[in-house]
Amino acid sequence: MSRAALGQGMTSARTRARMVERLQQQGIKDKGVLAAINKVERHLFVDEAFAHRAYEDTALPLGLGQTISQPFIVARMIECLRAGDRPLGKTLEIGTGCGYQASVLAGLTKEVYSIERLAGLIERAKLNLRAIKCFNVRLKHGDGYLGIPEVAPSTRLFWRQRHRKYRKPSYSKWQLVAEWFCRLVHQQRLPSSVCWLLKEQRQAGTSS
Repeated sequence: MSRAALGQGMTSARTRARMVERLQQQGIKDKGVLAAINKVERHLFVDEAFAHRAYEDTALPLGLGQTISQPFIVARMIECLRAGDRPLGKTLEIGTGCGYQASVLAGLTKEVYSIERLAGLIERAKLNLRAIKCFNVRLKHGDGYLGIPEVAPSTRLFWRQRHRKYRKPSYSKWQLVAEWFCRLVHQQRLPSSVCWLLKEQRQAGTSS
């Protein structure tokens, strides 16, 4: 059964609504975030083998050693960035993955830019976003450590834990965060007042 067919049954709008209800029960209060998540058909972003689990609050495999983030993590990260009903403005996401989180962000701001180092994932994200007619997300294949200079500065930043291949043996995780963040600010790719979040991952290199 195709993902589209599944979307007419167990992954229908009613199922999405139940997922949103669970997010509310877990403490997500931002109605804008909940509405944006409710609009995105998550089953279209996962492999067909996992489509029946798309609306569970869990991360699911994407291949290439990556996962789609669990809905609560996506909701909580965006809720933090919108604290106090602040508009997101131009938002830069580091680590596109399958495009799910970018599509949720796209329902909350007019400008979303996302960069992904894995060519296989960036192509998949393009197809996914095109399928749901999400046209206000701009994707780039490249190293998130360098940002996207041509669209700088951004007012909001999403970032996930660096892949182990980029780690420096003598650096702690937080030293790497500080080095990378300051580099982007110094190069005027981010304003110094940017709001940013680090999502903890148990496995290096996961993405949404």
